[in-house]
Amino acid sequence: HWLETTHSHEANQLQDADLYGLLGLSKEATLEQIQDAHRLRYRDARHLKNRNEAHQIYAALDEAWRVLNDPDLRKEYDSALSATASTPIQNPTEMAGAPPPNKPSKEAASILAEKEALTQAPTLQIRGKRQLSFSVSNKILRKKIRIERDGPGLVDATLRSDQPWLTARPERLEPHASSQDIHIQIDPSALSGQTALGQIIVNNFNGQRLAVHIKVSKRSFEVSRLRRVIFWLAVLLAGLVAAPPTRALFLGLSSTPPTAPVIHLHIEPGPATVFLNNEKLAEQTDFVLTDLPSNRPFVLRVEKPGHVGIKETIALSPGQERKMTVTLEPIPSQDDK
Repeated sequence: HWLETTHSHEANQLQDADLYGLLGLSKEATLEQIQDAHRLRYRDARHLKNRNEAHQIYAALDEAWRVLNDPDLRKEYDSALSATASTPIQNPTEMAGAPPPNKPSKEAASILAEKEALTQAPTLQIRGKRQLSFSVSNKILRKKIRIERDGPGLVDATLRSDQPWLTARPERLEPHASSQDIHIQIDPSALSGQTALGQIIVNNFNGQRLAVHIKVSKRSFEVSRLRRVIFWLAVLLAGLVAAPPTRALFLGLSSTPPTAPVIHLHIEPGPATVFLNNEKLAEQTDFVLTDLPSNRPFVLRVEKPGHVGIKETIALSPGQERKMTVTLEPIPSQDDK
């Protein structure tokens, strides 16, 4: 940095230097630009090897801050600076007895050129949109922003974000790069709500300030993942239905099972005993016979003491209902014969 290469006699004269020039700013600089420039210069002075020069620079920067940060003192300083600029300065070579000026050495000229190049830092341009919108899930989102240098000179700019869920790297731009990528990161876990607004702010040493506005919307699930799950579930279901055993199972489950046939039986005279396939059921007059086999013949037998029994083979279809009346004839006596 130019402060590293400044001669000791230049450091001794910093207290009398133009305060705006010391910070590399114009008289129209805002208070925020003055604060940023003071902070950057102060940080650069910490890296000086000569601590005596560093302390002198600290004092000069503190004086610049004290005057330019106070509206009344700055107004008085601006008036005095304007008065000094309007006063004609006599050419030293025309002053009687004044020695001819010494030409600056090549080393001093190089130092002044480097100082001038840094003080007049180039402007920066953000390539692309200044307003970005992202929809995030639970994963960290990473994006890039391209910043380019517009004109010659050394870049002296810093980056910061105004939200905890938004970060930008690097925090300081590379001085010699003509263009460079800024890596931004959005952490959805740090969001306090479903939507949020944030800024990536670029503070250039020459007073330029750039900002990229970022809007984030948090979604509760990933639509693409849900679509994939639905797709594969549909494929699996189609495969199961297409298989013959599974198809039969599905068809069987989807259809209503057939009801068993029913016989409503009335016996005269009653009561009488009924047998179904040689299985004795009961002894009564009226019967409702259920749980009968379907499409398969069965034997129905009715017996009553003193009467001629009957026997009938019956086959019923599923769900069929049949009403039967059985009349039992008495067994003839010997006299009747």
